[in-house]
Amino acid sequence: MAKADYHNPDSLERLHVSSFRVRLAITVVLWVAFLIASATAPADILMGAQATIVVPALATAWFWGGWIGVGALGLGIGASRVIRSIRDIPLEDGNFLIGVAALGLVLLLVGRARPITLENFRKRTAMEEAERRYRSLFERVPVGVFKTTPSGRFIEVNQRFADMTGYTIEELREKDAADLYYDPTERLAAMDVYERESERVGDEVRVTCTDPGTLND
Repeated sequence: MAKADYHNPDSLERLHVSSFRVRLAITVVLWVAFLIASATAPADILMGAQATIVVPALATAWFWGGWIGVGALGLGIGASRVIRSIRDIPLEDGNFLIGVAALGLVLLLVGRARPITLENFRKRTAMEEAERRYRSLFERVPVGVFKTTPSGRFIEVNQRFADMTGYTIEELREKDAADLYYDPTERLAAMDVYERESERVGDEVRVTCTDPGTLND
């Protein structure tokens, strides 16, 4: 099971905690709280107390799947019926069944959405981790590295390349890459290959720097 990202405030997936025991404990506590509320609430607010079945039902569907949520909902409703009978409180009218059917449909949708959401979360987390590693490597590699558009605009520049040229990263973003090539024909050759292959990676080029007497490879 993938670990939840507790540092991501806008991820619903953190609700799906990684520990089986924690999920089980949360589910049991919510259902026990519902049963206690149903058994102890005054008759005039009992309907509202039993309406809280939505909370444990949704939690069950999210943690364990939609069909299990529907099954737990059925058992919970059955328990609430028994409690009403014991307390001699009349049952609701036919609209109650409509509400139960609607809630059951919601539980199925929640159970269906959970694995899809978690899979998307895993993919996003993997992409973010790959990007973090790439950025770390890009900045710490001991050679100058840069990436440009076909038109010559710098997209990415590491600090080592900026130091080699004598410009700041911000200054390089304002420059045309062709102006930094020691031999402009090298860029023209690279562009010819780019037009055929759509991408050109890993070339070593000679660039100029702010000190005319210095040449960096």
